[in-house]
Amino acid sequence: MGVKKKILDALDRFLLILREKTLQTLEEIEANTSEGYWAGADAVDALNNKLMFPDGTAFYLDIRDGIRGYNTEAARGADTFFPFNNSRMSGSARIYGKDSNRSLNLNWSGYTKLTYNCAVVTGASATVKFDSVVTSLSAADKKITDGEHNLVFSVPLGTDAVISYNIHN
Repeated sequence: MGVKKKILDALDRFLLILREKTLQTLEEIEANTSEGYWAGADAVDALNNKLMFPDGTAFYLDIRDGIRGYNTEAARGADTFFPFNNSRMSGSARIYGKDSNRSLNLNWSGYTKLTYNCAVVTGASATVKFDSVVTSLSAADKKITDGEHNLVFSVPLGTDAVISYNIHN
């Protein structure tokens, strides 16, 4: 037997094993108790058509104006469409310039509103820069363009500040 024939036979055995370890239906997945199996395309498609929130509300994947998101089964109207990029980027931190100046630098794109607050706890005042321009220590639902942005909170030596931010659409 030539090398080419041995390779083809080994590939045939591998593909046979691969087919045997692929679960094609949701029933096969539910009944499986062994490791080493994976879901086939038909099973994943069936699962996508049965998506639900924890409260039992069904939803389906949807695309509106080229934006991917989800929609609820209750009413297939535009008002029930939720784009995946309609999320928030938020957080809070405490920065303390104990040994030297400190800063927190945030970069993002794809959001249109900005809320932030920089409260000085002790020491000199802090600085906030939005796209390299010094701005106020706080803003609420400031409208911004949908592009790349940078927000930097800085404190000098000896200053302790609490900051929070929420970037959203």
